[in-house]
Amino acid sequence: MFLPAYRSIRKQKNQLLAPLLLTVCQRDLTVAQAALEGDVFDLIVKPFMLREVTQTVRLALWQNQWLRLLASKQRAIDQFQQHMEAFPHDRKAEGEFVRDLDAFNRAF
Repeated sequence: MFLPAYRSIRKQKNQLLAPLLLTVCQRDLTVAQAALEGDVFDLIVKPFMLREVTQTVRLALWQNQWLRLLASKQRAIDQFQQHMEAFPHDRKAEGEFVRDLDAFNRAF
């Protein structure tokens, strides 16, 4: 029931950063496989195995943070481009942006 709502929210937003984890029991694996091929980030199969659940959730959280950082980078690029369109001779801002972008890219 949740999957159509998730798809609707995802369609409204350009990029939904929250990964969708689906819990399933062994008998629902064919339905789960179809969901996994679509919108679901990963499956957590019942009965739960603590190590696998922990790894799946950590990976989903890591991906969420990674996507947030990428979105933040894109927002900074867009803001810089708008600034440079308004002030094309602002070499100081350009130098600072290039330096910051280089550090950001090295971090990735």
